[in-house]
Amino acid sequence: MLEIFRAVCRGKTEPYAVLCELFDEETSDGRDMEHYNVLLDSAIRAIACQSDKKTSATCLSDGGGKLLDDTQLPKTASDFDLVTWLVIMEGKEDADV
Repeated sequence: MLEIFRAVCRGKTEPYAVLCELFDEETSDGRDMEHYNVLLDSAIRAIACQSDKKTSATCLSDGGGKLLDDTQLPKTASDFDLVTWLVIMEGKEDADV
């Protein structure tokens, strides 16, 4: 999947204007990000769950794992720094991309 994104973006120096306009329209110019915040929160919960599983597996193996303090485990969006984002939208028939 990552290769598809790289292929679409390769050589591009500017954003796809039509897609930006569609996103701005859908989100009221970024003022209504509720849908995307829900998706981001879901991704963060998945990351936190995976982190818990890896920590548990490491502690149970002979790898000499370290049990992290509960405050060290990522749990909410405030535990991460969002450095970039990518929105994948369903295409529209009349979009000229």
